[in-house]
Amino acid sequence: MIKISNTIKDSVAAGLASLISGIILWLIQTNTTGQIITWWLVLLVALWIGAFVYILIYVIRCKSLGITRILASSLKGDGSTSAYMKSANSSICFVGIAAGKWADKADELEKTIRKICSLNTGFIKFLLLNPDSLAAKKLSLAGSQNADHVGDKIKKSILSMNKIIERLSKDYPEALNRFEIKLYDQMPVFRLAIIDNRKAYFCFYQLGCEGNNLKQFIIKPKFNDVNSQNIFNSMAEYFDCLWNAPSTIPYEIK
Repeated sequence: MIKISNTIKDSVAAGLASLISGIILWLIQTNTTGQIITWWLVLLVALWIGAFVYILIYVIRCKSLGITRILASSLKGDGSTSAYMKSANSSICFVGIAAGKWADKADELEKTIRKICSLNTGFIKFLLLNPDSLAAKKLSLAGSQNADHVGDKIKKSILSMNKIIERLSKDYPEALNRFEIKLYDQMPVFRLAIIDNRKAYFCFYQLGCEGNNLKQFIIKPKFNDVNSQNIFNSMAEYFDCLWNAPSTIPYEIK
């Protein structure tokens, strides 16, 4: 059985909407005394209606997947690391390369760790690329940098986080158990931040594109719907699988 892609289906639906609306407008024109509607206006309106239907179907499909918004920046607004930390109340699960934007905002990160890890059920988990892995070296060379470039960035971020936990452990000894870093060993495909298990920020990595310029999808779960196409649970399951993978090693915070 031949499967037809959603793009083709959506295009056909939009085309039919254009055709039907064009026919209706043309019939109205031919049955009206005087030429009120010209043929080019009929064509223009029909094309507009087709485009509107196509966009509407696209938005509905995105909503069914759990995608509620698309953000153009990782530096400001809802897509910034500061916004992640501000909105988080009970948990953060992050997978990325170096978490440089988190480490650069050390003061905000420290406040966030205090807020979340002081709770009995609070936790923060960071999955970063192993700085000594072959993947880190390949990523450096692919970006026309020296082989240790990416690894050094990851080590710098880990060192910054280590210093924060070292300070906090005096007042919050439990923070050592509730803030964890693990290192994975595979080429990074996307960046993911799950906040309070109620919202996910997701984007694909692109070679040669700065992380600040990556478009992000905001994904929200749809509860109590076993037939849902929502991809939030798949994202959460991916994180758990990578977190518990035999090749993923824990970093011991000192």
